[in-house]
Amino acid sequence: MVRVSDIGELVEALEPTFIWREYASAYARVNPIVSFYADSEDRMIESVEGHSHVLDIGCGPGIITERLAQKGHKVVAIDSDPTMLQHALRRLRKHPNVTLMQQDAHSLDFESGTFDGIVCNNVLYWVENPIMVLKEAHRVLKDGGIFSVSGPTREFNGKLLIERMEEELRRNEAYPLIKSDIETIKRCNQILAAKGIKNPFS
Repeated sequence: MVRVSDIGELVEALEPTFIWREYASAYARVNPIVSFYADSEDRMIESVEGHSHVLDIGCGPGIITERLAQKGHKVVAIDSDPTMLQHALRRLRKHPNVTLMQQDAHSLDFESGTFDGIVCNNVLYWVENPIMVLKEAHRVLKDGGIFSVSGPTREFNGKLLIERMEEELRRNEAYPLIKSDIETIKRCNQILAAKGIKNPFS
């Protein structure tokens, strides 16, 4: 378990997983300015409204975590990858109501019934055992709590997603500023596609 105060030392010591080392920076810069990502995040954040203690499973660079913190939630944000956590630290260091930890979602280091809200955005498609992650989320969720999850469906079309992202960024003239990030995302998505989405769901 790693808290936000010493995450910087952790990043120096650990080797990030192959894909996220390259993906993390581009993901952190591009996602916040693409409307369909923002729409999905809006729905997820609205789903836990009124729930004060929220767990963000697979927080990545902390985009949703930050928005939850700004709305006054007490947030614990976890990710297994140190590169993503490094980006999250930069984004979240000014939010005293956030605790950032490195954890494996398959085995959460929390007491049962700790949280009254859980968000899990684009995580289950990549984990080894989504059922175990779901069971752990259920275990740490209070009775009557809310679990909000999103991810690719079986009909997911990654190529179309990128095309729409590029169209939008060209329309609002952001594309030239983040072209290299888009190219990185394309490369990483090709690697993911070649491996196949592990756990698509509907």
